[in-house]
Amino acid sequence: MTKVALTSLGCARNLVDSEVMLDILTRDSVTVSEEIDDVDVVIINTCGFIREAVEESIDAILQFCGLKEDGRLKKVIVAGCLVQRYGEELVRELPEVDGFVGVNDLTAITRVVKEVLGGKKVVELSGQPRIDNRDGRGVALTPSHFRYVKICEGCNHKCTFCAITAIKGRLRSRSAGSIVGEVRRLVEEGAKEIVLIGQDTAEFGHDMGERNSLAKLLRQICAIDGDFWVRLLYSCPTHFTEELLEVISEQEKICRYVDLPVQHIDAGILRAMGRGETPRGISRLIRRIRQTIPGVSIRSSLIVGFPGEGEGEFERLLDFVRETKFERLGAFEFSAEEGTAAAEMPGQVPEQVKHERFDRLMRLQQDVSVENNRKLLGKTQRIIVDEWSEHRDYRCVGRSEGDAPEVDGCVYVKGRTARPGEFVAVEFTGSLEYDLIARELDEPSQ
Repeated sequence: MTKVALTSLGCARNLVDSEVMLDILTRDSVTVSEEIDDVDVVIINTCGFIREAVEESIDAILQFCGLKEDGRLKKVIVAGCLVQRYGEELVRELPEVDGFVGVNDLTAITRVVKEVLGGKKVVELSGQPRIDNRDGRGVALTPSHFRYVKICEGCNHKCTFCAITAIKGRLRSRSAGSIVGEVRRLVEEGAKEIVLIGQDTAEFGHDMGERNSLAKLLRQICAIDGDFWVRLLYSCPTHFTEELLEVISEQEKICRYVDLPVQHIDAGILRAMGRGETPRGISRLIRRIRQTIPGVSIRSSLIVGFPGEGEGEFERLLDFVRETKFERLGAFEFSAEEGTAAAEMPGQVPEQVKHERFDRLMRLQQDVSVENNRKLLGKTQRIIVDEWSEHRDYRCVGRSEGDAPEVDGCVYVKGRTARPGEFVAVEFTGSLEYDLIARELDEPSQ
């Protein structure tokens, strides 16, 4: 009996791809194990988005190839974004790897496993970009109470710093029926939080000529019976419509949480990034979100050290963060990615300057986060419990509507009844830099 193990690197979109591969393998009677010591093949689903992710992927590949050399593994297969981006180079530089599978060929994973075990070197890089409308995932790589659902693949944006379109291709949206069917099944299986993802979820349906497809999809999902949250991630401001605002405000199942990656606020930097947005338009949209969705938590991501960013442009970014007071914020140092226009632009910022600006920005955001958290003290909210806590003062750890899994803060809960996978009402009693402390108020809903 063939046994495989899989390690998934990178973002939640990669995690869904890993779940798809595992589902295909199990349906084809391949045994999946969490322990590498008793498997025949290890599959590494890689990330190739930025330099740090590439380095992490290469380190993982070399680690597993070392285990193969020591006789602890028979075969190593490398899949995913890194293969799609650097496939021919990887085949040349990593002869110890037995198989390579790009992002367009993941459904061939069972055949690739069998062929490498038969002694064949397999390179699958010729598949065409497509979208999978099947609802076949029976394998979860997250706790069962929250599940990621990918609603679209690829992207039509032309951001000068981003390699995603070169890796994933142009936008392809899943059919609404396949998405709703998957969500219904996951809720019936016990999922309490459905996290909708894509490269830009606000673009959903645009490839089919529909401008408000996402709002319509959200209404269909919210019509599914059950007590569950819907969380929307990765919605770029360019396609964030008034109808989308309204549906988030109206539907109780949708978390009051808007993930709005703006990247920068300086007009010249935004033009150089190819973002298609203006400082005035971004600020107006943020004001409109807060007016329309009371109590909303806005998360954004910013890039520091983009080519041409001087001290003046960076100070404008700091002023923007001070004024906007994002509830959640992630920042990245610009990475000059091979094949992108931004990598060849004049005015490249020295690495040390990038580091210093990143530190200044995150110190500012830490102060903002402390201020935002203190405003919540004494207030009550419904949270979802993620796991038991080993801390003697807290029974469990959960998240509010304003906290996406794996990227945002958490809530440490004092109480007796809350269990992982349940909703519970709490009162916030203390705050940390990014996290909150709360006491349980009543019995959790089952």
